[in-house]
Amino acid sequence: MTGGEPFIHPDLDEVVARAVSHGMVVTAISNAYPITKGWIERMNDAGLSLLQVSVDNMEPNDVSQKSWSKIKKRLLLLKEHATFKLNVNAVLGSSPPAQTRHLIEEIRSLGFYMTVGLLHDQQGQIDPGLIGDILPEFYEEMRALCNKSFFHQFGEGWEQKMLQGGTAPWRCRAGARYLYIDEFGKVAYCSQRRTEPGTSLLEYTRDDLKREYARPKGCEESCTIACVRRASSLDEWRPQRGPVAKRKASLPTV
Repeated sequence: MTGGEPFIHPDLDEVVARAVSHGMVVTAISNAYPITKGWIERMNDAGLSLLQVSVDNMEPNDVSQKSWSKIKKRLLLLKEHATFKLNVNAVLGSSPPAQTRHLIEEIRSLGFYMTVGLLHDQQGQIDPGLIGDILPEFYEEMRALCNKSFFHQFGEGWEQKMLQGGTAPWRCRAGARYLYIDEFGKVAYCSQRRTEPGTSLLEYTRDDLKREYARPKGCEESCTIACVRRASSLDEWRPQRGPVAKRKASLPTV
């Protein structure tokens, strides 16, 4: 459950519980601003498996308002009351290197799962932001400090390829393995491709899943949307020859 901000949905716990009742593993991404003890208890009861909170800097700046000083109290509330796991993702580029190191020290001190991500622009391309030209080596330094959950073990390695050569080819399963549902209930490929395919979720069929599973999206090589890459990586062990309709591989699940 990604965003926007999923916790502004008044019935988010019912959505999570419904998905869990069908045997799905449900995770969520939040900026943590709406988190309260009441919401934590509702997510505990609903069966949420993991919540990821992205933190961009120590204090708000012109790049981002998602700051440690604004959400630390909410993270401590989660640590005390949540029965689901918590991952804090530090976004590289939203603060200078020294401040980013301080931020990661603070995250690690609380004992949460921790990952680092790359800042991207509105087209989903890497933006070095306030890290500048040292981003490749700085990413490796910060990545070595990560404490990753099971859910973050998938879809690894593309970051280094992207930083070194500018591209990281892959097979995008958006529209099949990964569905981005906008506020109007329509299926989009991801947060950066909101108008495609643009079909209502209630009208989305098995044929749509099969078609989009095999369809090249055209932006794969330079894409930095980590959640789509992670979901799509589950199919890397499958044969990749020919359209999915001509193979005996099982259909994707959502």
